[in-house]
Amino acid sequence: MDVITFVTLKNLYSFLIALLIFPFFSVCYVVGEVLIIALLKWTLLGTCRETSAPMWSAEVYRNEFITGLFDTVVVPFLLETLLGTPFIVVILRLFGVKIDKYVYVGTPYISEFDLVEIQDSVCLNRDCTIQTHLFEGRVFKTGPIVIEKGCSVGDRSILLYSTTMENYSSLGSFSLLMKGEVLYPFSFWEGIPAKRKYQSKFSDKV
Repeated sequence: MDVITFVTLKNLYSFLIALLIFPFFSVCYVVGEVLIIALLKWTLLGTCRETSAPMWSAEVYRNEFITGLFDTVVVPFLLETLLGTPFIVVILRLFGVKIDKYVYVGTPYISEFDLVEIQDSVCLNRDCTIQTHLFEGRVFKTGPIVIEKGCSVGDRSILLYSTTMENYSSLGSFSLLMKGEVLYPFSFWEGIPAKRKYQSKFSDKV
């Protein structure tokens, strides 16, 4: 699409002018796409809530439609460029993710946006997955994921739905936090499934 846009501009203007205004047109085009998809999300889905629905229901079809648009348009054309910058937080909030201050986001893999809560000073490292849904026995199930302040999620790790990382807990790289689990404050977990490896003396958990 970028090539087509540039050729069109070149046919309308000189090569130099086309070269100068092309970045502006590209940014406007991508931002326009993202805004349209965000509008579709709020129109077709509204606020994502904890649910359990048959695999072939209209609710699941709408959810998968928005997820498909997000993964094939928003992620490759915008989010991958914004990884690690403060601007990615703005886009995720636009889709409904609850994100507080000083959050590092190194991954675009977040689903059912409204079910995700990320508190202050959290670090989501490279390509970790915040997965708020599963298909279980042909039933689509979703649940919230809460990552409290000061937590860290390792590279390529996965958090399943209905999980909570309490204050200053950490999940190691290439680890899987199973649904319904809670990581205690100031603890370190890793593995598939994740197991507690270390508990800080600052925690009152045993």
